Amino acid sequence: MAQRGGAVLAHLRISDNPIASDLVPRGAANLILGMEPVESLRYAEWLSPKLVNGQPGAVVTAAEPFANIPNYPDMSIILDAVRTFPLYRIIEAASLAKEAGHARSVNMVMVGAASPFLPIPAAALESAILRLFSAKDPKLAEINITAFRLGSSRNS
Repeated sequence: MAQRGGAVLAHLRISDNPIASDLVPRGAANLILGMEPVESLRYAEWLSPKLVNGQPGAVVTAAEPFANIPNYPDMSIILDAVRTFPLYRIIEAASLAKEAGHARSVNMVMVGAASPFLPIPAAALESAILRLFSAKDPKLAEINITAFRLGSSRNS
């Protein structure tokens, strides 16, 4: 749907305990990861108001809009709304992906940007990226590791 301008919502639950449902209840998410700023705000009601490990839920969004509707909101208003969350990151994902060596590595930039909020060490994520992409093309693995690192090193 996203390729045709529709919204996509995916839930990911990570736990070392049994998980009763694959869906994250509204108000219980520790992280909202958006590939587009308006989409990040659209799902903000899923974000938990509670502190987890001493910090609030985080909103991580790409800065670049998919302005595919005629009345797309003003970007300054959208980004100001993202900045109202206690913990947020706005990432220039498209330019970082190009800097990494491939415009299509935006997803990996965003995984890197979200990585500080995940209960998985960055080294383990990099190892998985290397393993998965090396099988396809070692150069692609290098690009995606670079994209991940660029995303993880940027603050909003």
